[in-house]
Amino acid sequence: MPRIILQASLIFITWASFLLQGVSMAQSTTTMVELLEELQASASDSARVDIRNRIALRHLELNQLEKGYEEGVIAFRLARKTGFLQGEARVSETIARYYEYKNQFRKAIEHYNSSMHVFQHLDDSVKLARVMNSIGLVYKDISSFDTALVYFYRSKDILNRINDAPELANTFNLIGLVYGSWGDYQEALENFMASMDIYQDSENPLGISKTYCYIGFVYRKLNDLQRAEDYLNIALKLNLENGPTRDVTDIYTELGMLYGEAGRQQEAIEVFERGLTLSKYYGNQREVADFFDNLGSVYHSMEDYKQAMNFYERAKTIRQDLGIGYGVMVSNLNIASVYLSVLEHKVPGARSEVPVEVPSRDVLYSYLGNALDNARKTGSFSDLVRACESLARASAAYNDYGEAVRFQEALLYLK
Repeated sequence: MPRIILQASLIFITWASFLLQGVSMAQSTTTMVELLEELQASASDSARVDIRNRIALRHLELNQLEKGYEEGVIAFRLARKTGFLQGEARVSETIARYYEYKNQFRKAIEHYNSSMHVFQHLDDSVKLARVMNSIGLVYKDISSFDTALVYFYRSKDILNRINDAPELANTFNLIGLVYGSWGDYQEALENFMASMDIYQDSENPLGISKTYCYIGFVYRKLNDLQRAEDYLNIALKLNLENGPTRDVTDIYTELGMLYGEAGRQQEAIEVFERGLTLSKYYGNQREVADFFDNLGSVYHSMEDYKQAMNFYERAKTIRQDLGIGYGVMVSNLNIASVYLSVLEHKVPGARSEVPVEVPSRDVLYSYLGNALDNARKTGSFSDLVRACESLARASAAYNDYGEAVRFQEALLYLK
């Protein structure tokens, strides 16, 4: 049975879920029309900077990335022209989020650093700690875990000093996610438990729900699936009873991954479809693509290669429409993984009604070669490893054992 590879694990938490944490499904959001009316009525330059920044963030939330970027640039120039330092820093964060959404991580870090320096100058500890967490998340997403921890621990020290309990709890969770990425699950659990203590003291059921979800992730990675499922079910119950919030899609993702690993594929499909429905409801196309990937992975594990390919290609189409080059690379790796499974098993889609047709060797190698190049450009260690693994498999499938050995040696070096 092919290895199940699910794309939206909590360990790859993005800026979007960090930005939108605790946002309720029932919570109203200011519409674009209302924001534009506010902009027309605003008298001061600082107000216009803030409103344009909110418009930019709204565009990003709606996956209108280029519009968000354009609005952010207008706001930034106005803030710079009028000497509105705090506004300049906030807009820099928004532009950083645009680049992070586009997976242009180095540019994202540059803009976050600009914000950080302004908040240091203004001695704004709350915003300084938050932007440090944002920088740490970028480094975590490109697998630079040591650097991520530097920023998270600096944020934690600031938050301890100013006694900002809610953000401190969130920072403990971020630190725990890094240790989880490293495979240091005991250290991850200790940080999640520290977060849990804060949320319990403040009687914050949604914070408890989020942290239970992370603890469930750790026990899943430790292969204690029953305990993981218990935590995740409590997390889901708390979220549904006290929100629900957008974090519920993270819980559905984690439950789906657990069911997939336990061989409970039908249950995995059901919870992924629930998450997919909510993502469509919110218009979060990036998350929709992630759920398509997860559904594709379940069908891949069931050797239903036709259905797997269907979902992977739908995810790729969304990412192409959004202009997310990194996401397209991930989709290409997923599609190539189906072709490799067909090649290795010599059975074109054992459980598919219609066989999957494998492209030529050159086409398959172009998928994987482009993925390898993109992984190098983004600096994503995990994607670099996956691209090398796939190239080693492809080389072996075509009896090119010299190349297979070369890529296996590269993997040993990376690991």
